[in-house]
Amino acid sequence: MVANDYGTGASQPAHVPNTDVRYEDLPLETIDGRQIEVEFVSNVYLVNSQRVIQCNIRDITASKHAERQALQQDRDLKKVNAELITFNRAMVGRELRMIELKKEIDQFCRKFGQPTRYGYDLD
Repeated sequence: MVANDYGTGASQPAHVPNTDVRYEDLPLETIDGRQIEVEFVSNVYLVNSQRVIQCNIRDITASKHAERQALQQDRDLKKVNAELITFNRAMVGRELRMIELKKEIDQFCRKFGQPTRYGYDLD
């Protein structure tokens, strides 16, 4: 039965509950030997008291490829971000230590009556 038959006296299809089948990430080999990923969905309907199965097969190869790329990019960015955090902590720690050393030098300068070199006031 095709959709055009509904206007010629055929009853509208009624979905049969709990009969849907859905597969995602299903591998499929095309007639020319290519491997693709598909989504398979089947639904059962009653049309004129007869069970009719509608099957939809959709090529999701491109979207799965994009999803894998996005996941890889996410992993790569997390790795780079962790490296930047480590680098930042090291640099900030180094700079804080340099400030402490400059303060100590200024303290020694004041202690021995010399002008301070870095301009840090007494704490």
